[in-house]
Amino acid sequence: MAGQQAAGDGKADKGGKADKGGDDKAKPPHKFPQFATRKLKKDCLESSIASCYRLQAARSMQVHMALSYAAMIVIQLITWLTQAFVVFIFNATTASAAVGKYSEMMVNTQIGAIKGALDAFRSGHPSPLGPLQGRACTLQRAPPWLGYLMMFLWLAMMIKQIVDTLELIKIIVMLPEEKPKPWDKEEKDKDPNKEDENNSYKQIGKDKDKIAFMAFKWQLFCLLFILLPQLGLEIFITTAGIRFLAMTGAPGRLIMKAMALKFILSFGKLFYLAFASTQFTRYMGKVKYQWERSQQRNYWNSWLSSLFKLALVTLGVGLAWYPYSHVLKLRHSCREYYEAYPPTCVGSTCGLAGR
Repeated sequence: MAGQQAAGDGKADKGGKADKGGDDKAKPPHKFPQFATRKLKKDCLESSIASCYRLQAARSMQVHMALSYAAMIVIQLITWLTQAFVVFIFNATTASAAVGKYSEMMVNTQIGAIKGALDAFRSGHPSPLGPLQGRACTLQRAPPWLGYLMMFLWLAMMIKQIVDTLELIKIIVMLPEEKPKPWDKEEKDKDPNKEDENNSYKQIGKDKDKIAFMAFKWQLFCLLFILLPQLGLEIFITTAGIRFLAMTGAPGRLIMKAMALKFILSFGKLFYLAFASTQFTRYMGKVKYQWERSQQRNYWNSWLSSLFKLALVTLGVGLAWYPYSHVLKLRHSCREYYEAYPPTCVGSTCGLAGR
């Protein structure tokens, strides 16, 4: 009997421990995880941010490893300069020339000539446009829905780029200067006899890394030389694309030029694939951002950001076309003109081609 009672007490104790453990698991100290993480994109921009993080420990790092990280920062600066140069040339030649060609004064003159040709047609004495005016109408025959569609696609693509860069700025600004401590781990007293950890033995690509903190001087470097210049370049590309797309009325040319502008944005990934070393590529496959998340439900990441971006792009399409409403009027007048006159009806006779 005594043995059975002891065995029963032992089972009760085990059961009590199990209940206690179950109570601890049933009551988590926090509703949401402490940290949020995100993998880095494999391009020059985010690889340069990872390089800034690793170069914090440059003094305890082998020289060849420090040079590998520094090289990626240099490649990002070269990428930025290349993109800025290409967009500057495009804006100064193609986009500015198109805006000058279809200035408001010239468009009003063209519309007046079209109205005169239409009045002559209605009176029974057709008088088609001259060769130069006829060619201008030939290049502005795109229907209005195509112009709005291409502007919507362009702004949607660029808003994504700008919002992603703003998110990176937010992450870098919010990073603490020291490594954050998890809630579920007790703080241990530092052993004064133990030397500080030396990371020089760690090889690129062999250790999983998390960008969870960054010294202030490196944060400032990332903002001033990497992220803010990138944000300014993306805004400049957006405005240059808006100017050109608003002035381009030929449907085929409109689509091809929009694809060409999109190619400029891929320079970061192209240069990364071309110049990143094998070890650095392995490192980028494992590294992540890590930041402390709010202990409240994040509606922005669930649905609010999608609604905000859609509303912003839709509003942007209307605002983008507002300064170029005279071009839409020209396209409308040209469509009315070609309903009365065939496309080959140019000059004093209707036998000359307008192209």
